[in-house]
This record gives sequence, C-alpha cells and structure tokens, in this order.
Amino acid sequence: MPTIRLAQMFDVKGTFVPTRVSVYLKRVGSNTANDFSLDKGSIVIDASNFASITQQDNKIVFDDRISDFTGNGFMQLKEFVSSAATNYASVNYNIETAATGKYNLYLRGHTDTGTFQASVLLDGIVVDTINESAGAGWRWFTSSLVLPDPDEHVLGIRLEDNNNALDKVYINRNSDNPSGTGPALSVSPYVNVHVQIYETKKQVPTDPLLIYDWKTTKNEVIADDWYYFNIKPISSTVSINFTSTYAIVLSATGGDNTNFVIWELVDNDEYAILPSAIRV
Repeated sequence: MPTIRLAQMFDVKGTFVPTRVSVYLKRVGSNTANDFSLDKGSIVIDASNFASITQQDNKIVFDDRISDFTGNGFMQLKEFVSSAATNYASVNYNIETAATGKYNLYLRGHTDTGTFQASVLLDGIVVDTINESAGAGWRWFTSSLVLPDPDEHVLGIRLEDNNNALDKVYINRNSDNPSGTGPALSVSPYVNVHVQIYETKKQVPTDPLLIYDWKTTKNEVIADDWYYFNIKPISSTVSINFTSTYAIVLSATGGDNTNFVIWELVDNDEYAILPSAIRV
C-alpha cells in the first residue's frame, strides 16, 4: 500500500531564499508516554519515530525513496565530511524497562556502498559497533546493549557511511532473530512530524532537496497552533536558489487513531495560492 504525504506548492520566483515555513497543526489526543517501554520484553520502533537527532557535520535526514521500507519511511546519513567518527550524526530513541539486564538489538539497515557501518550508543557512550559487508536490499544487523537500571535511557544509532539507512529498530530479550521485514511495529507513544522541501514537475513533488526539519508531540507539538520549521539547507555546503516551483511535503510517524496530528490542505485558489498536492 503506498504511503501518502500531503504537500503544498510554493514559488518565491527567485526573489529571496526562504528560511522557515509556518504550518498550522491540529493536535488530537495525547501521548501515552515519552519513551518506548520494554516491560513486555520487546519493542519494535519505526526508525523515523525517534526522540531526537544529534546532528554533526554529517547529517541524518528522513527519506522514502528506497523501496521495501516499513512504516512511514527511514533515516539516512548524508555525508559532507568524511573519516572522523565524531562528525557522524546519531538518531536517538528513548527507552526504559523495569526488567534490567542484557537485550538483543537488531537494526534493519541498507547500504549502497557494500558496507553497513554504525555505532550503538547508550546515553551518549558507544557500547558496540557494526561494520559488516552487505549486498543490495534491506537486511538485519545484530548488536546488543545492557540496561543497568529502570530509568529512562537514550539509545543512539550513529550511522557512519554515506547513504547508510535505518528502517526499523527491534529490541528483545530472547533469541527471536528477525528476517524479512521483521515483526510488526509496536504502538508508538508519541508522534513525529517530518517536513521536507521537494522539487516539483507538473505540480507534483518529485525529489527532496537537502532541506529537512522535524518536531515531536513529546515536547513541541502540544496544542492546535502555528509551528515553524527550519527550511534552510541541512549543510552550509548546499546552495539552493529557489528559482522554480517547490513543495512543502509533510508526513507523520507514530501515534494511533486516538493520538495524531492533522494538517489541513487549503482549497486551490488560483488567485491567492498555488495548489495543494499529494505525494505518493
């Protein structure tokens, strides 16, 4: 089934470079928690349902252009500075459990370089590294971590090779090794909102620019209101002139039918605004 994303066209005709977009979001329901709980022994997280991103010189962005991803999309590394591990960004997930001890960690990842490289961090400290050869397509990479106490902890996945992508995070206490797309996603306690700027062709969003921002209902999207998203390029080495027609593309990860975010498309008024659209 295709993933549908809402979009709004805009055109500044090259007269200025936009730096932010204001979106009216309607908040429905409430979060069930601010982290993923392992009290039932396992959790399965959509990689784009993160708590935060720690960006460095190299950046992690949301994407959906590699086929066979699960959930809403995946997180992908865009490399601007090579070689130094401290220049790699990490995508972070808040987890907790009353049953402390060792857990198995499985990452559904993708590489187009033939090697999947990543570090696993717990509360900012590297606890394992993955450096494995991999062929085409998504596959599972195995690691582990120890949760020492019942407090909330931050699991960080630091991608360390250009275009490496992370689709799903699976944590359990048994030997249930995943295959294929793996087990179904756990119910998410909160919602992530993703905003990207796309190039367009014939009023259809086509390819995303290196412009991406996000917010969560953990501590940002908490009421019906206007919310500002940064639409500057993710790196100072990227230059975009905005000389054509572009699209603001929005999608959401997580939540359920009692906890979600609404963005209403405007009517197509040819005298006031460019049309709304859908990216499939």
